[in-house]
Formats: sequence, structure tokens, C-alpha cells
Amino acid sequence: MTPWTWWAGYSSDVEGDGTYCIGEFDTRAEAIAAGLNDTLRGETFHIIEARSSTDRRHEGADTIPFVRMRHHEIITNGPRS
Repeated sequence: MTPWTWWAGYSSDVEGDGTYCIGEFDTRAEAIAAGLNDTLRGETFHIIEARSSTDRRHEGADTIPFVRMRHHEIITNGPRS
């Protein structure tokens, strides 16, 4: 299992297939900054602190499942529209 890291993802991806495509970050603040930078005013994005699987069966996979998750938030970029 990997160490705890923060992930950010577009609401459409997280709510659709569960992926956090904006990226992986060391801190919550970095995840929020990236989410705000990659979304438009009024759009929402998700952040979560998670640990990923290090199981060899996932080597080379497009996505690797989270095995532990905590601190999930949905954040709106600017005021809600």
C-alpha cells in the first residue's frame, strides 16, 4: 500500500468512473490549487486523501484502485452559479 497522498478529480470523472484525473499531490492545499486551476468558475471538483494498491496485478494498468480513503470533499470553484 502506498503512503497517504491527496488526489483531485473532475466531478464528471469521479462521479462517472471513479477516476481522479487532475492528479496526485503531497498536500491538500496542492490538490485544491490544481482543482481550482483546472476547472472553470462555478464548476465542482473532488479531492480525497487515499492510499493506492501496490499489488503487482495492477502493474501497467490505466488505473489503480484506492485501498484506503479519507477526507473526501466536493469543492466549487468560486461562487455557485
